[in-house]
Amino acid sequence: MPAEQFDMEAFRDALKDLIDADSPDEMAAAVANHPILLIEEADAVFENLINAAKTQGDENRAKGLEGLREMLKMLREALAEQHGVSPFLADIQQAKAAEEHYLQGGGIQALDEAIAAWERILQHRDFADADEDLRLMVLNNSAGIYLRRYWASGDMKDLDRAKSGWQKAVSLRPENSPGLPSILNNLGNGLMSRYARSGALPDLEEGIAAYQKAVSLTPENSPDLPSILNNLGSGLTDRYARSGALADLEEGIAAYRKALSLTPENSPDLPSILNNLGSGLSNRYTRSGALADLEESIAAYRKALSFIPENSPDLPGFLNNLGNSLSNRYARSGALADLEESIAAYRKAVYLNPENSPHLPMYLNNLGNGLSNRYARNGDLSDLEEGIAACQKAVSLTPENSPDLASILSNLGTGLIDRYARSRDLSDLEAGIAAFQKSVSLTSENSPHLPSRLKNLRNALRKQHIHTEEDGLCKIY
Repeated sequence: MPAEQFDMEAFRDALKDLIDADSPDEMAAAVANHPILLIEEADAVFENLINAAKTQGDENRAKGLEGLREMLKMLREALAEQHGVSPFLADIQQAKAAEEHYLQGGGIQALDEAIAAWERILQHRDFADADEDLRLMVLNNSAGIYLRRYWASGDMKDLDRAKSGWQKAVSLRPENSPGLPSILNNLGNGLMSRYARSGALPDLEEGIAAYQKAVSLTPENSPDLPSILNNLGSGLTDRYARSGALADLEEGIAAYRKALSLTPENSPDLPSILNNLGSGLSNRYTRSGALADLEESIAAYRKALSFIPENSPDLPGFLNNLGNSLSNRYARSGALADLEESIAAYRKAVYLNPENSPHLPMYLNNLGNGLSNRYARNGDLSDLEEGIAACQKAVSLTPENSPDLASILSNLGTGLIDRYARSRDLSDLEAGIAAFQKSVSLTSENSPHLPSRLKNLRNALRKQHIHTEEDGLCKIY
């Protein structure tokens, strides 16, 4: 049927019947009664509806239509080829609805509901014999939900399940499959999350390799390319943070810029790309001191925040990153407004983040650092005490092998030394030295942070020497 002859009225009626179906049998009957759902033009109509919703700024409607399109496409293909997908339809629909509920602020209970639905499919006696496309869809989507729950709860079992699901999906896809880049991209996300938790270099390298392969297999005009480039940039930036290799940072920023150039203003991926570009530029500012990088990073973060709703699970991370760049600008200019705004951003990030989230320690660390800076400015002891408490909590929540632990310990040491300077309590000085020593021991020799951490340790040891001499003089007299 030519596109200009497409019967939109009949399509709307068919779609309504499909949405209103309450059981797998009713869904199958809706498709059987409306052959229009089985033609390729239906995908084009969905694309138009989705684009219209995005243009109107209705991202929730766009995401809902995208979910329906994916489910309908799978259903059409499966029924057309008689692969017996009907036993799984109700659970697929429930999983999709629960995920959508989570994205709209439904909380971790929505993720639990989605995982329960996917697991019923994965454990179904007929799943192993189901159509390969259906199995791939279930493995890929269920792994994504496990990763989201890991981000919300910090449960390593969820992270391992996500990785396992994507590895199985990759093994089912031939090298020339058009769906392989998307699954490789998702596998990279799982590996990068595990690296962030464990600090294991093989996870980082394997994650970057997965992204690089995904980019190489993705056509330049693919709508998926910006998202994959965005993730590759993040992997390279993480490797820069570990190795200090400037080439990784530059390549990461270039990947973000290319992703941004390929992304339309109404894309749901735009906030993430802007946020990550801001992080790359912030890292380069730390290295070079180029004010233009710092200003561009702040502008990127602000624009990213302007696109995401208050109930988005991404909001805490974006706020935290804006706080970091504002803190850097305060350190350069001394503008109190930047310091106050950064602390407010950190507070909100901590408040919005689940207590057991793997991201919470770094948000607490940054809040502690901001409060310590304000104490240095105004001498308010409550800021110092709250900052130390935040860093101590961050340390207690951070795994020993986390790549973030060295930074958190360094900030804790700074707070303790500041309190010692005020109270002359030797226990604060000793605890501060211990924190600096452990921070240095966890910092690689080529890390750009090593010089400043060594300087902090030397200064603290000098204070200890002076304290010991003063104590000896007091005993003599």
